[in-house]
Amino acid sequence: MDADWVKCFEANVFSGVRLSRLYLPAMKSANCGRIIFISSESAVQIPAEMIH
Repeated sequence: MDADWVKCFEANVFSGVRLSRLYLPAMKSANCGRIIFISSESAVQIPAEMIH
């Protein structure tokens, strides 16, 4: 069961962390940049298949 949670966390959280790490050095070099995370309404209206 923990493996299911880790899989979801990897996909939903760490994917953004890794993407940020990829772009951060170039943004720091340019002294400019933004990382904006946008979520969906699923946080409020949770589909049954996404209960995690």
